[in-house]
Amino acid sequence: MTSWRSRLNWKARDLVFWALACLALLLWSGVLFVVGLSLMNINWGGTNTEVARQNLESLQRALSSYHARHHRFPTTEEELQPLVDSGFLRKRPFDPWGFPYGYALRQGRPVVWSLGADGLPGGEGDNADLRDEDSRRDQPLRCTP
Repeated sequence: MTSWRSRLNWKARDLVFWALACLALLLWSGVLFVVGLSLMNINWGGTNTEVARQNLESLQRALSSYHARHHRFPTTEEELQPLVDSGFLRKRPFDPWGFPYGYALRQGRPVVWSLGADGLPGGEGDNADLRDEDSRRDQPLRCTP
């Protein structure tokens, strides 16, 4: 016959085992949840429009850095490829909807844009075009030759 102490000791061990097993299951569920969300490419940083505006500002900073080093902006024909070749960007940038950002050199000033969710000129809401000059219309160009 076993004493009550040994029975209590085994029950405590069982309780600790199952508590750790549940904790491990909960941890793995959380890991799988986060991995699943990242695979679905869920954007935690805001709406696609906000992300595109932030990207346009980042592209303008990269263009300013390129200009500071090379004393010129990329031509319209070159688009943003010189920024990649010079190491200012890791790869060609795409907007949150999967379309490449547009670029043109107009009157010596770089203009970068996104055509929105539909990838076509014009539109309203998420389909509206976004241009970097819309956010800095009244600001002077900082990098001059």
